[in-house]
Amino acid sequence: MFPTGLVLMLGIGALAFLAIRRAIRRVTERRLLQTQHPAEPWMWRRDWVDRAVQDTATIKPAFLWFFAILWILISLPFVFVFRDRQHEPAFYFVMLFPFVGVCVMIAALYQTLRRHKYGVSLCRLEHLPIPIGTVCRGEIEAKVAEVPERGFQVRLSSIRRIIRGSGKSRSVDESVLWQDEQIIGTGAAMPGPSGMRIPFRFAIPAECEPADESNPNDAVLWRLEVAAEVPGIDYSARFELPVFRTAASEEPREERVWTPPWTPPPGIAFTPSRSGGEEIAIRSARGAGEAIVYVVFVALWFGTLAVIRDFGAPLWIVLFFGAFGTLVIAIAADYFLRRTRISADPSTLSVRHSWLGLGTTRTIPAADVESFFARIGTTRGNRGFYDVVVRLRGGGTRTIAKDLRNRVDAEGLVNRVTRALGR
Repeated sequence: MFPTGLVLMLGIGALAFLAIRRAIRRVTERRLLQTQHPAEPWMWRRDWVDRAVQDTATIKPAFLWFFAILWILISLPFVFVFRDRQHEPAFYFVMLFPFVGVCVMIAALYQTLRRHKYGVSLCRLEHLPIPIGTVCRGEIEAKVAEVPERGFQVRLSSIRRIIRGSGKSRSVDESVLWQDEQIIGTGAAMPGPSGMRIPFRFAIPAECEPADESNPNDAVLWRLEVAAEVPGIDYSARFELPVFRTAASEEPREERVWTPPWTPPPGIAFTPSRSGGEEIAIRSARGAGEAIVYVVFVALWFGTLAVIRDFGAPLWIVLFFGAFGTLVIAIAADYFLRRTRISADPSTLSVRHSWLGLGTTRTIPAADVESFFARIGTTRGNRGFYDVVVRLRGGGTRTIAKDLRNRVDAEGLVNRVTRALGR
């Protein structure tokens, strides 16, 4: 009998060996560059030095294939053990494990097809490094035949990455410190030798933190992401940029990045008020895809609790984890059902937050308002959602709008409320 399992295990071992060898080579090269340029961290990566930053996918297709095959091989023996108990809840619970492996395999296939279609994109920088407080300029070379109908969405983010624990208890938490995005359409994107050239320009505020990986467990990264909806597999790429504080950061910045007039998104509506100000209605901008994620999570969570209860788990364990699931439901309800109505005029600022018609109203005299500002509120995935905050003259702040999709919408709302107050 042909030893298929042995050959498969040898193949997995060979892939692991090659991956480890490649990682060691990268570490050795990085240490050499650090020795040669101790005070210039932007010279520690070869693609940064070449000013041609390569696309770095979050999870490589090879790793997904490796994980999927290994997961299925580990879970198959349990399926054979429980194959005679098909009418018991335990069988369906065990079947979840190979099902997860199949889902990961589908994701691996999708990522493989995407890499085959688009190859490795490059981000060509105009300057090395990119100084804090200046304008970041460059262009992305993407293997895309033409400009998509909705253009290319380009997003630049400053991210703090914190790693806690090690081994099986290792967790990675990323929070967005600053973020800006723009849509590059037909007027800017141009055909290139191997696809499209997508130019970008971002003004980086002087108060932002520079990239810093001196402590791998508490690092600051600058990440540029580009995505587009195209027929078939959508295009996406991700780059880590060398944004640092240099002598140029201390010089006054005269250059400005032109931005088009703000167009309110569908979730924000303005109407004149009787007092001469404005009524601003804000509803959740969450899409159907995000709602489905929460519904699936809650269904799996409480379904799993029902199964372990059938296995004889103590009631207090079911109630404890059931309370956590209820908290998730409450958070999701806040995301999708919250409605905010802001009434602003030269005398008062009134803010009402409501859920299904029930809520509270807070009124602030206009004389007590010092200013408004936008800041990152929450981070979900690779996107930071902005809040609009009022700073009071007597000290303290109040959040008047939450979970706006980008900085442009938040600052546009700040300008409209400021004008409604007669400032």
